[in-house]
Amino acid sequence: MIPDNQTLSSLNHKNPNGTVSVEVSSISADKAILTVKDFSFDNYEDLSIIIKETEFSEPAPLDFSISDTSLILNLSSLRSHFEFRRSKEFRIYILGVHDQKAELFLLKDKSQKAAPWNNFHLFTEEIYFDEDSAIRPTEYIGVLSADSKDNLCIHLCSRNKYLASLLFSAQPENERRQIKNLLRPGNRVS
Repeated sequence: MIPDNQTLSSLNHKNPNGTVSVEVSSISADKAILTVKDFSFDNYEDLSIIIKETEFSEPAPLDFSISDTSLILNLSSLRSHFEFRRSKEFRIYILGVHDQKAELFLLKDKSQKAAPWNNFHLFTEEIYFDEDSAIRPTEYIGVLSADSKDNLCIHLCSRNKYLASLLFSAQPENERRQIKNLLRPGNRVS
């Protein structure tokens, strides 16, 4: 079922009904297979996968299928969400409907590796924009990863931006504060 716009806009993404633990089993340019750990698909008459950008946008459905205890996400539709000079981060939710009551669950990947640079799955790359007139145009990528709170996220951004965020998150907290201060407008690096 694809939920209507009224249903999508009425959902409280900041306070979902719960979380669902998943593990990324495999990923390719077109699909991601997530093994679901603590959720029964049979408890709901209708299920949808919803993605919601962490900033600004309205939630949108994502095509998927179910196989035993796995969700198979169709990632090909995400290509339409790439924008020149814009990074996007989406959270992934399951919307379940039972007895005409909708419940929203945030997907979490608690199996993440200790090091953030080992905890991402590249699913699309080599996206370039005609508007980019640079001699070496910026490459955009799609990444599936867990954030610091184990929320499963989809990142659509430039390769450089994603690598910089990985390097930044690998730093100890006190060094991250120093880096943030250096990156503030008006600060100069000598």
